[in-house]
Amino acid sequence: MKTVWLNKNFAVIREYADALHRAGYRVLVSHTNADSPQLQGAAEPHLEPRGLTGDAYIRWALEFARSHRVDVFWPGKELRVFARERARFEAAGVTLILPAGEVILDHLDDKAAFLAGLPDFLRTPPYGVVTTWADMSAAFDIISEQGWTPCIKPARGVYGHGFRVIVHERRLEDFLAGDTIRMTRDEARGLFAPLASFSPMLVMGCLTGVERSIDVVSWQGQLGAAIIRAKLPGLHGSQLIEQRPDLEELVRQAVSHYGLSGVVNVQFKDGPDGAPYILEINARPSGGSHMSALAGPDLPVWAVRLALGEAQASDVPPPAYGARLLNLHVARVIHGAPELAGVLS
Repeated sequence: MKTVWLNKNFAVIREYADALHRAGYRVLVSHTNADSPQLQGAAEPHLEPRGLTGDAYIRWALEFARSHRVDVFWPGKELRVFARERARFEAAGVTLILPAGEVILDHLDDKAAFLAGLPDFLRTPPYGVVTTWADMSAAFDIISEQGWTPCIKPARGVYGHGFRVIVHERRLEDFLAGDTIRMTRDEARGLFAPLASFSPMLVMGCLTGVERSIDVVSWQGQLGAAIIRAKLPGLHGSQLIEQRPDLEELVRQAVSHYGLSGVVNVQFKDGPDGAPYILEINARPSGGSHMSALAGPDLPVWAVRLALGEAQASDVPPPAYGARLLNLHVARVIHGAPELAGVLS
């Protein structure tokens, strides 16, 4: 039985651990927080030592992998450091699932650099990168003059934090309905103008069409499957698994261009002309990728099979197109700390 280790990561890794366990792998899951959803119910949960970063964390991880006879290590924490030190693990007989090398990982994380270096086959709305209020205000004018509603977001970030659509005025009905994404230009001025400079922000033309989150499994630039989840309008956020050969081809080219491996997420949104515009490529599993598994194929299982050489990218089956999905949050009672296979302090 092959052993797979998933270290500290986003909560969706909990679903990945279950899928790998069902597929017959021995699965180790580690985190620094005993109450993390990632550890709850895991077959072999482990506490990571707190405060370790960089080379100290690499040394700990290498010893952990050796002592627990890990065959495949799928890191989340310190991803770029592991990409830099990959050879040390391979020398110990441990295969790493990494989305890309260190340079590409940094490029994808920096949305300003990503957009500036887009290959010709990917489209983006007009945008500017700003670090002062004067430049931000000017970018608002330029994008508005081109017929777009401006929006802003940090050049580096997760979960859509900091994303705002810039409007002339906020409506009471939007406020009472819990709207959190609209901001007036005066409100933006109040936040940014007092600062001499701030971390790079993107000012972009706002896309208002259908958003699609595409969960991808691939290996060394070869696409296995692209599961396209169209986000349907409505309060509860159901999603539809679409068959879109045009988007699948764009994803195939992107996977090849960036040399991607494992499970990553590509996001598109329709523009006013109905064409798909790239939003970003996240070099990690998306928070909704466990939903894609309901439409098959089971992404984490195929990622591990590809990493171990048990399958080729061309072996990954297509999803069940037309499936409609809804994410149901499930609460669990936690009776104290979970049982841990190894507690490290």
